[in-house]
Amino acid sequence: LADGRRVFYRQFLADMETGNAPAAPSILLPGPSTYTMQTSLLPNTGVAVTQSGGTTGFPSTPFSYLLFSEWLCLGSQPRAVGVSNVITFLLVNVNNSSVHIRLLAGVSAPVFDGLYDAPINDVLSHILVSADPVTQRIQVYHNDAPLTLTSGGWTASGQFHIAPTYNGWNIGGAGSAAPGPGLADLFIAAPAAFFDLAVAANRRKFIRADLVPVDLGANASSVLGTAPPIYLTVRPGGTANDFAANNGTGGAFTIAAPPLVSQASGSCVLAPAPQPAVLPVREGLISLRWSDDRGHSWGSPVAQSIGDIGEYQTSLQWQRLGYTRDRVFELSWSVPMATALQGCWLIAEPADGGAPPQGGQSQS
Repeated sequence: LADGRRVFYRQFLADMETGNAPAAPSILLPGPSTYTMQTSLLPNTGVAVTQSGGTTGFPSTPFSYLLFSEWLCLGSQPRAVGVSNVITFLLVNVNNSSVHIRLLAGVSAPVFDGLYDAPINDVLSHILVSADPVTQRIQVYHNDAPLTLTSGGWTASGQFHIAPTYNGWNIGGAGSAAPGPGLADLFIAAPAAFFDLAVAANRRKFIRADLVPVDLGANASSVLGTAPPIYLTVRPGGTANDFAANNGTGGAFTIAAPPLVSQASGSCVLAPAPQPAVLPVREGLISLRWSDDRGHSWGSPVAQSIGDIGEYQTSLQWQRLGYTRDRVFELSWSVPMATALQGCWLIAEPADGGAPPQGGQSQS
């Protein structure tokens, strides 16, 4: 990170962990999508939406799995978005160049603390995380592509356990330029089994292959079959303050400085869709085709590699060519090197079951 980004990022981490950052209003911005997803522009001054007390819909007993999803729009200036329950559970901080994830199993017991490089600028970006601290397995995706851990990692293993007396969620932004960073459709759940992000169908519950957001519905039960504890969103036709209502099961959040304000759409654009894979063009091929009516019509050629330059003893074979009478064969090739056809050999077996000719027939 550049020095300026490092300073504001470290300060933001401290603010999110202590919950002492000053509060300020958020702005909800409709983002481009197949549905009217609204992106909340968080202020640069810290915590904007909070919740405290209870387990906020998560199991009161230890649990083993985490599933996290959020949509972000940071812009080109240094900015960050933080989502944290840092005393006993989770911290996810994202800035323009990295994703920082910390997992805790009980009070002040971090089991994972890692940093991932991820250039996130003027486009709508999706962060998706699945973790199992018992087996020390974590998957982190940015815009449908896996991220690689660049520093830190697992320090211990154990189940998540949100202690009610230490529970508290802080969601906020930081940065060096206004407007602040954007956040939309925040989803946090404790699935009954590990949610494998390597399975494309699982990722498609949140993001399409062309990087367009998926509408999770009124309560996001489309993902796991039941509503998650946390699902902060503004549904089509809703008002800006709906963002803190929590459409999940864990109860409403508090807007630190109401009211939230909606802004006209268009300030954050979709990331370019991935280009379809281009199949490599095979070069240096030699093709065999044949005609069973003495050259009046031909079948499709069957190709294989002719070999590289200097491979003088390459032997090419086409086998199991079927039954025929009066068949004509044609060999063709085009390669950027000198070639010489030394000969062709045909081994045929009579249809009446007789023995094949000794050595076959040779032509050159």
